[in-house]
Amino acid sequence: MIKGIVAAALGAVVWAGAAEAAGNLTARATRLPPLVFDKEFKPSVQSYELSTGTYYRLTVESKAGDEWQFAAPELFANSYLEQISIRDIEIHGARSFGWIEFDADGAVNIFFIPIRPGEYGFGVRGREPVGKFVVK
Repeated sequence: MIKGIVAAALGAVVWAGAAEAAGNLTARATRLPPLVFDKEFKPSVQSYELSTGTYYRLTVESKAGDEWQFAAPELFANSYLEQISIRDIEIHGARSFGWIEFDADGAVNIFFIPIRPGEYGFGVRGREPVGKFVVK
């Protein structure tokens, strides 16, 4: 009898907690303007303003015609990464990553939620940052 009471009480606590949930943070991503790098590795956007707790979709596109690596390690180390998609391939469960390498022209979609405010640079791996993400 006591086991039944404890189980009922625990079930009520779990049910009450679920009823207070605010919703699915990854339901609809806010699309950021595409980040396109040209042959000189100049980005189409130099600065993004983001908010913590907001779900974003960032498309990074290479039109450089050469091998290079996109890097924004500080932003992604301070974000929840929901998925990375390239054409019909999706990667889920990544906690962070250092860079994304482009061997040819193409695009990658990164779905993420910034969790810490700050200013985080982005650009070509091994070079000075050419842009920034400002997270408030």
